[in-house]
Amino acid sequence: PGFPASQDSVIAVVSSDVHGSVPELAWAETAAALAAPGQEILTTAPGARYRFLSGSSLSTAHVSGTVALLLERDPELSPADVSALLRSTAHEAKAARTGSRVRHVDACAAIRRLSGGEACAEVPAE
Repeated sequence: PGFPASQDSVIAVVSSDVHGSVPELAWAETAAALAAPGQEILTTAPGARYRFLSGSSLSTAHVSGTVALLLERDPELSPADVSALLRSTAHEAKAARTGSRVRHVDACAAIRRLSGGEACAEVPAE
């Protein structure tokens, strides 16, 4: 990935579609990344309107929100702890490339592990 995602202290984030699939990324075999929903996300737009937009910036907001939830539970978590927790509880993304190191963030699993197994509300799969 390019800058800043290529930095060790940065969590690289890519967008996934509604099925958890991620695009083919040539660098994903050599660098780890987290995927989060980022396709056709309803968001605010200029002129007091709403629009469906897509992209990794929307996925990054999802991951940032997950980090905020983790830090709410344990404000003493270091950046390295947060990254390790997100990566260890993420599940394999449906990647277009074999050998991809992209994993789909799982906010519920991360919170569950941090809370010692306490269940969080899960949305049923369609």
